Amino acid sequence: MSMWIGRPGSLREIRDGASRFERSPDLGVSEFRALGGGVTTWVAPVKPRRLVLSWLAMEGDDVAHLDRLARRIGGNGPIAVLDPLAANLFKPAQADATTDALITAWFLASAAGTGSVAFDPGALVFTFKPTTADGAVGWAGTVFGNYPAAPGMRVSLAAPPAFPATSTVKIDWKTTSGTHVATSSAVGRVLNAVAPAGVGSFTPVVVPGAVGTYSLAGACVAVDSTAVAGRPGEGCPAYSITDYTHAATSGNGAYRDIGLTLVEVTGAAG
Repeated sequence: MSMWIGRPGSLREIRDGASRFERSPDLGVSEFRALGGGVTTWVAPVKPRRLVLSWLAMEGDDVAHLDRLARRIGGNGPIAVLDPLAANLFKPAQADATTDALITAWFLASAAGTGSVAFDPGALVFTFKPTTADGAVGWAGTVFGNYPAAPGMRVSLAAPPAFPATSTVKIDWKTTSGTHVATSSAVGRVLNAVAPAGVGSFTPVVVPGAVGTYSLAGACVAVDSTAVAGRPGEGCPAYSITDYTHAATSGNGAYRDIGLTLVEVTGAAG
């Protein structure tokens, strides 16, 4: 599995395996000790992930791409990193269809057909209620809006297990600005598709095909591997490069040793 990195609209697939790959989240836990010795903790609601990556003898075209990102050539904005270790690009609570303090517009009732998304306080999950057979639901909720993509990227979508086996699963391929380019679809609960030319983002969509109430828990979207329903969500965060090392290797200098440190951000300003 490869890593895709870059600004939306200019993602590049890095096929070389990193010699170092750390992806630890900053839990942000603070401890407070009372005079009597008891300990309480406080945890920040946002737990940004930090990536530490390095490659040995990386080829020139990949080096040039990472060098431009690190030196902010083309803009200071955040970049996308589609992590090869992330088995589900949905956010954790989004994949579980539960609520948390940071809930956003994770689920979108599609304009095709009619239906609504609502939180079921009894079941403690979000549900989709199509009122017509062609009612569709989509997923959003990244800093970039839609999920970043590039031509040739392999994307897989697994519908929530509560959806019928006769559902239609779709990937709506779009430009970076959200203009529709093409749609890949299949009948069933799993779709594997390849992004066509002109693509900069995508939206996962499922059509149950029947009126009813369906739990949204368990959905999965993955890159370069087959999505498996029920896998924990890890998100599709935006990152900013905070440290960069660039050294020539021995020999003729055609290859470089590259190191990057990145932190998950909600924005990046110059």
